[in-house]
Amino acid sequence: GETILQGIADGSVYIFHDNAEKLATTSTGIDVTGTATMDGLTVKNPNVSGEQTILKIENAVNTGAIGKITFNQTDDRMGISNESSGSLSFDTATLERLNIAANGDISFYEDTGTTAKLFWDASAESLGIGTSSPNESLHVYNAAANVLANFESGDAKAFISFKDNSTTNTDTVFLGADGNNMAFYAGSASSERMRIDSSGNVGIGTSSPAKPLHINSG
Repeated sequence: GETILQGIADGSVYIFHDNAEKLATTSTGIDVTGTATMDGLTVKNPNVSGEQTILKIENAVNTGAIGKITFNQTDDRMGISNESSGSLSFDTATLERLNIAANGDISFYEDTGTTAKLFWDASAESLGIGTSSPNESLHVYNAAANVLANFESGDAKAFISFKDNSTTNTDTVFLGADGNNMAFYAGSASSERMRIDSSGNVGIGTSSPAKPLHINSG
């Protein structure tokens, strides 16, 4: 008395398991009720060119809810889902790690998956490290540390260069470390103008200041 296979003239074909419908053909393809287990899956539309939807994952109970792809062995180890706001979320161990919002904002989360600690503000074109409200092109914040950033070079000297849109590379101003001394350069990385040595002496026109302020005019 149970239906196993049913075919409707000019309509669908239905396949049942224990009298429960599991697969049905439609005018556009097939509908699967339940879980489809397969060795592999290739999705393509060879007849239409340009951008198009070839795979759609939807919550059938609530079409406004999250649709999620999960990769796991024994638990929910990694998932990709879309939020109702139109954002795309990437999760590991059931915790959110990356979120790409519909407006282009990108958030990378800390270990608990609750607070964005690396944030790209798409409209302001600003990057926040330790803050999700960057107010400059680069905004670094740490509530506990005194040292906010560390720039390290494998060379004997390490520099940060500053230039505006009217200067050339030869007109760049450099601030950097020469050993354990702070050096200021202008014009090129070889034209030192001032330094503060490890003793706190300031040298202008000399790289070996002998007093708290040592000026050498030549």
